[in-house]
Amino acid sequence: MNSEHLVMSRSFQLLAGHPVLDLANTLDYRYEPAKRIELLESNDDLVQFGLQLGLLESREARRWKPALKKSSTDAYLQRARELREAIEGIFAAIADRRRVNQEDLEILNSWIREASVHRSVERQKDAFVWTWQEAPSCIDLLLWRIAQAAAELLTSRDLQRVRRCDASNCRWLFLDKSKNHSRRWCDMKICGNREKARAYYQRVASES
Repeated sequence: MNSEHLVMSRSFQLLAGHPVLDLANTLDYRYEPAKRIELLESNDDLVQFGLQLGLLESREARRWKPALKKSSTDAYLQRARELREAIEGIFAAIADRRRVNQEDLEILNSWIREASVHRSVERQKDAFVWTWQEAPSCIDLLLWRIAQAAAELLTSRDLQRVRRCDASNCRWLFLDKSKNHSRRWCDMKICGNREKARAYYQRVASES
């Protein structure tokens, strides 16, 4: 059974180059309240997001599907969105060279501590590997993995490559993996071309 049979929800644009930043981008038009679009509207959206990123396996989603139906959708969404907003606040501040809000860091740290409690090293065949202990649901497991990934990014050299899209109506986060570290847009075909067209028309208007 593949992931398409597990959830029937939106397909996410994963442009950030890192799962933590992709999570931050699941509130579209964040800085334009009148146009804001919430991309995490349901438990299914959260599961689909994890499946697309490869942070959840199909077997994990199948295993917890009945439990999700019995759980409070609002409770899971509230926890996921709270973590998302803390992550967005932290990495947006880093990209903008601003001071990180301590409250955002405390929220992330609480998730990191929770995730750490549920990790252990086990021997599988001829190697030792990190494994995750039993979770209440696949969404808890997904959020633990995201918190762990956020900690790893914050303490890695890649942190200096965190950027925000230059488009004023976008500002999505991404990891700049370009050779000369000069990437400006979340997607050149979308925001890049739109901003270039806007600049052109403004220039023509000022010259007329």
